[in-house]
Amino acid sequence: MDYGLTEEQKMFKESLKKFCEKELAPKAAQWDEMGEFPWENVEKMKKLGLWGLAIPEAYGGIGADMVTYVTAVIEVARVCGSTAVTFYLHNGAPCKAIINFGTEEQKRKYLPPAARGEKLMALAQTEPSSGSDATALKSTAILKGDHYELNGNKIFITSGGIAEIYVVWAKTDPKASKKSMGLSCFIVEKGFPGFTFGKKENKMGLRGSPTAELIFENCLIPKENLLLGHPGAFGKMMNIFNTERLANSAFCIGSAEAAFEYALKYTQEREAFGQKVAQFQGIQWMLSDLLPKG
Repeated sequence: MDYGLTEEQKMFKESLKKFCEKELAPKAAQWDEMGEFPWENVEKMKKLGLWGLAIPEAYGGIGADMVTYVTAVIEVARVCGSTAVTFYLHNGAPCKAIINFGTEEQKRKYLPPAARGEKLMALAQTEPSSGSDATALKSTAILKGDHYELNGNKIFITSGGIAEIYVVWAKTDPKASKKSMGLSCFIVEKGFPGFTFGKKENKMGLRGSPTAELIFENCLIPKENLLLGHPGAFGKMMNIFNTERLANSAFCIGSAEAAFEYALKYTQEREAFGQKVAQFQGIQWMLSDLLPKG
């Protein structure tokens, strides 16, 4: 599929496609079946700097443009969905939030190890009582001296347990005139006192990517780890999700391309009634319907 890429982007795409097929694909089915996180792929991708693809060069990343970024998501998704989800959610909202809104100290502390793939990142917003309605959060973070005290639960968190850095939403002003104006975002490290992990979901697919519950019981967060405070945090984070939406779409494109290629290959190998099933017009119609129109 031609997405109007520049020559440089086309070269990147072809190079990454070969890397993904050779290095990331071989154990993808095994990891999905066993529910094992693909740490081996994480290590291989470190060598290409992919964990820092969307992070500026000033903080150890590649600083790629958005087209290059979503092109990479497509290629990784073609071969291993679990690796792709981890990859684009790491480079997506949590990294972008720190890049766009973090203090210089926060950027220099958290972005370089993220760019090297030493510390994976995750976003923690969804709760038992709030999903799409992001303003209905019940988690609270109360300032007490030089720390915030965070209490609440997050569920369905991608990379929960394996990520080291979490961008966490919580309510900091329960008395705000609008629910959206009382929310803030924090950078929370795995290992902070009072931060533990609960249920890991048993999913139908993408089982190599853990989806887990985060539990905060009087979790102590240093005051300097406030990333975005009320009343403006909600609107700014909503803009960050545009990056996530593009990456989600790229993931779906890569997965769909892989499914089509698998189906086409099967029809060219499977025989019925003395010929390859790809020769039957009904099969050709179905394959044609799978291709995007435009």
